[in-house]
Amino acid sequence: MRGIIAGSRVLRKNVLETDMTAAKMYAGGFEEKMSKKEAMLILNLKSLEDPLAIKNNYKRILMGNHPDKGGSLYLAQKINEAKKTIAEYVALD
Repeated sequence: MRGIIAGSRVLRKNVLETDMTAAKMYAGGFEEKMSKKEAMLILNLKSLEDPLAIKNNYKRILMGNHPDKGGSLYLAQKINEAKKTIAEYVALD
């Protein structure tokens, strides 16, 4: 474990708190018309092969950002738009 000596204490740096976590974040903003790629980023999807995974991710992300629970109305709209965009490519019965 790496550490920095500060006075008589050794401050340990958590390996999980390195710059690698920041590199995984999406640097761009929202596009004017939502693309398939942007919808997949919003719903945290790696592929469109599993409709159940799409539904579960949508539900989990929307519940965490729902305006009735203190979330953002704008983000909830974007999450719904992402699901609608994905539904153009996959049947979500």
